[in-house]
Order: sequence, then structure tokens, then C-alpha cells
Amino acid sequence: MPLRSTFIALALLAVAIPASALMQIFVVGSTPWPNTPAIVVTPEYTEIVAWERAGHVYTVARNGDQIFGEDDHGPGEHPALCLIPNGALLAYAEGGTIHVERWVWDAWAPDSSVTGGGNAILSLSLSGMGGSASYEGTYLSWEESGYSVWFAERLDGPWSPSEQVRDDTGGYARPRALPALAPLGLRPRIYYVNAHNGDYALLSTDRVGGIWSGPAPVPGPAGGVDFDVDFGPEYSQHLITTLWQPDCPCNHVYYLEQTADGDWLPATELTVHVDDYDWPQSVGLGVDGEGRVHAAWYQLALGSGPDTEHLYYQVLEGGVWTDATAELGGHAGPFCNVGADSWDAASIVWCELVSGQYQVTVATAAPIGAVETSPSAGFGLGVSPNPFNPRTTFALRLDAPAQVALGIYDAAGRRVRALELALPAGTSTVDWDGRDDAGRRLASGVYLARAAAGAETASARVVLLK
Repeated sequence: MPLRSTFIALALLAVAIPASALMQIFVVGSTPWPNTPAIVVTPEYTEIVAWERAGHVYTVARNGDQIFGEDDHGPGEHPALCLIPNGALLAYAEGGTIHVERWVWDAWAPDSSVTGGGNAILSLSLSGMGGSASYEGTYLSWEESGYSVWFAERLDGPWSPSEQVRDDTGGYARPRALPALAPLGLRPRIYYVNAHNGDYALLSTDRVGGIWSGPAPVPGPAGGVDFDVDFGPEYSQHLITTLWQPDCPCNHVYYLEQTADGDWLPATELTVHVDDYDWPQSVGLGVDGEGRVHAAWYQLALGSGPDTEHLYYQVLEGGVWTDATAELGGHAGPFCNVGADSWDAASIVWCELVSGQYQVTVATAAPIGAVETSPSAGFGLGVSPNPFNPRTTFALRLDAPAQVALGIYDAAGRRVRALELALPAGTSTVDWDGRDDAGRRLASGVYLARAAAGAETASARVVLLK
């Protein structure tokens, strides 16, 4: 067996998966030097992976077992991906300019360019809500040399003028922008690291009335240069973070959550104790469409060799953390980064050193396009045709007559259609015309249908294409 070392970025595009299931592994590219890949899944069930190689940015698309050709986007670094209505965006830096391209119908097209202060870009992040009807919540944040933090957003037109949010963070800010709930809608929030005074504090700032608020510390043991964030149902905020490296044990990894009501819950430590050298790092986190939280990190132990490198993967559902590390099949390596961008099965991408070559590798828990069903054999939900336009049919299977609540949710977790059904035993069908409760035609995108009858639930992804 070849010696393996791994440089990992993870994107968990997630629905529930059996705890015992090993992920399927696909090699989609290579690079002579490890870097942090990005990954997203489009409404057409296509995984897109982006990474750096020899000073250029490359992407590959995969649908099921089919891997499409590798695209060279030209000189660049720090690639990031996010979902948008009817497709995906790719952003990457070249000097002081951010290039943006759009993936629509299986091809990339130039979209736009964004600049801030014109200085070299040290890191960037991209977030989007994907299945919503507009670009609301599509945010670009980046750090320039001199440690200034910048922000731009996109609604239905071009990118807004770039805003300098902070002018001196003290080093390695790694800003991440997310939509946060406000009394009258959404507002952008940026999380970043402030290295002033050597404490590497994790801070956040919200834009309120066009003005960025004074930085507020994230409550709890939050800090260091490793952190990741994502938003969940009703724009709850979820973070994974390490502290600034102390004496050994070399670090701790924590999970923090701010509820939709604005309350921060007590921090949960996720560190797995191996020995006195415990050194978790390269943390990543994503929240899927059902509100499950996926956390991953790389952790070192004493000594050298494969037994001292561990990649941990845990899932939070219903207030309980479940160790899903075994699903990775023993892979391990540093620099992981997690995001949940789709209703699809959990997907992870990393750069793994095998026999002297770094391979850009994707692990997927189930084939792209798989449909969720209830674990119970007596209650199930199917959908056909899927994708659909303009109408599709849900098939509900019951063992006994029941009152069934059927809800349709967009990619941001908002319920857009609700039905209360009195159904007999056996299989019943219900048509849906792609409209919301007010009778408005919904935008193209990925939706989740969820049926509940008493304590039993079943769900299925459904894609509306126009």
C-alpha cells in the first residue's frame, strides 16, 4: 500500500447517509503541490471541483460516474465556488483582481471582475443561497495585503461597489461573509480573525443601515487562525474554530452555534483525545438543507507515520453528535474546509499524496441524484418526473390511513408550499405545479419535499428546471 499524506478541503453536500456506508472515491485531477480545493453541487446534480495547479485555476465537473473534461481558467489562486439561481459561480484571484465566472448548462462563461484596494489578495470566500429566486445572499469577501478586509454583494444586477470593512486586522483575517437574520430581512455578516495583541480573536461585524458595526467577539473559546462558518435553517449561524496554539496538548477544536433567535449556545468541544500531543487544525464545517451540521478537522498525534495523522468527521443531528469518521475509509491529511451547498449526498474533496503525486480526490456518500426516503419500510416518498417542468407527482406510501403534512422547501430552508392530506393505506399520488402557497411560479432550483405522518418522516429532492 503506497504511503499517503493528504492536503484536504471538504465540502459536505449533505443528506442523511447510513453510518456504516463508506464513501465512494473519485480522482478528478492532480497538482504538484497541495492546496485547498473547493466543491459545489448544481441543481442538475453536477459536482464541480476547483483547485490550483502551477499558478492556474482548474475545474472539473462530475455527474455520477461520468467525469467531464478539465477546464483551465488561466492564472489565479484561492478558488471559491457557490450556488446561484440556475447554476454556480467560480471566483479566483489574480493579483489584486477577482475574476468571476458562471456555470450554466454544463459550461463556464465569463461573468464579471471585482477589485478592492488593488493590493494582492491573500484569501477570498464566496457564499450563495443557490435555490432562492434571486441572487440575495451572494456575498464575496476577501483579504488584501496589509490585512484589510473587503466585501461586495450581488443582488439581481452586477456586483455592488467594493467596501473596505476593516483596515488593519493584524494578520491572516480569512474573512467569511454569510447572510444573517435582521428584523426587516437579511443583512451581511463577516467573520474574521484579528491578530492584534497576539490573541487571534474571532470577531464578527454586521452591516446595519449601510454601516458596518464595530467588531464583536464571537462568544466562547473562539480564536486562532483556523475557523469555518455556515448558516442553517432560519439563518442560524454555525462555527467551528481552534484557539491560538498553546503549549501541548497543542490545541482544541470547538463548535459554536447562534440560534435564529440570536442566542449563542454554550460551546461544544470536539477534540478527540489521542495522546498528550493532540493538535487539531484545518477545521471545516457545513450545514445541509435539513439542518444537520457536518464538522471535519485534521489532528496530529505524537510520533510519525500514518498512525499519527487523523482526519475526523462528525455530524450533529437532533442535538447529538455522531462520529462518521469511518465513512472516510482511513484517509487523513491537513487543511480541510467544509461547506454544505446542496440537498445532495455528502461530498468531500482533498489533495492526497499517493506515491509522490498529489491527487485531487472526491469522496461521495451516495451517487449524485440519489433520492432520500424514510428509513421505515412502511412510509415513503417518491417523485417523478425529476427534474420537472412544469408539473411533477409525489407518490406517498403508507401502511395505514393517516393525516400527512407535505411541505416543499427552497435551498435556504424556507417552506414555500404546504399541504395537509388525509390519505388511505397504500400508495397515493399528489401533483405539484411548481407554485408556492400564493400561486406564484417558483424559480428554477433544488427543492426539498418533506412528508410527515405522526412520528414518521420521508423526504426527497426535487429539481425545477425551466
